[in-house]
Amino acid sequence: MPVGVYQIKNVVNGKRYIGESVSITKRFAEHKHDLEKHKHHCKAIQKAWNKTPSICFKFRIKEI
Repeated sequence: MPVGVYQIKNVVNGKRYIGESVSITKRFAEHKHDLEKHKHHCKAIQKAWNKTPSICFKFRIKEI
């Protein structure tokens, strides 16, 4: 199964989280769940999520 590359971008400050997954849709859901529960493994994106409205984060597929 091909791997997809995705990004989560904070449109306020332009910072990005880049990841890859064989199931991008599922992975996006996992990221959002972890961020909403304040349990994301990346401290920087969690801190930004806590300070910025979630609408300011864009989830996009970069490459399949």
